[in-house]
Amino acid sequence: MLENLDQHRPPPKCKIKRIRDDMDDADQKRLDDAMEDQISWSDYHLFKALVAVGVKVSESTVKRHRQKTCSCWKI
Repeated sequence: MLENLDQHRPPPKCKIKRIRDDMDDADQKRLDDAMEDQISWSDYHLFKALVAVGVKVSESTVKRHRQKTCSCWKI
């Protein structure tokens, strides 16, 4: 009866994806650029900058997304 139940479950989204989805296009671009720029932005400094502007996120969430170990990258 429930053999296909998993097929109807939506894929999980990581916190960075959920935060990004709530942003306008300009802020999405800024976040994407910062996430890609690991030379200028360490995980810690990006996390601190996001928290400073009111984004509730952890350093480990930033790190997992950058390392592509979050749910965004799992298929």
